[in-house]
Amino acid sequence: MFDSGRRLIGVTCHHVFDAYRRKREADRTTVFGVSRLLIRDIGQRVIDESQYLDLVTVDFSDLAERSSRVHGHPTTSRQLM
Repeated sequence: MFDSGRRLIGVTCHHVFDAYRRKREADRTTVFGVSRLLIRDIGQRVIDESQYLDLVTVDFSDLAERSSRVHGHPTTSRQLM
């Protein structure tokens, strides 16, 4: 993950994200995991994707704030990696 100054952006491989999508279609209880976070709405967070480049960028801006509320301390983007 990296902080662009405007958003906290995650990057994953397109083939990994595509496998998640197929599993999610077969089983709606499937969630996407990043570090210790389980993300149910990952599809709505996609900024852009390229099968050719094998990349998907995802907006995780609100996760740092949500994680700090859950764990009771400020969370930096480095801690979410």
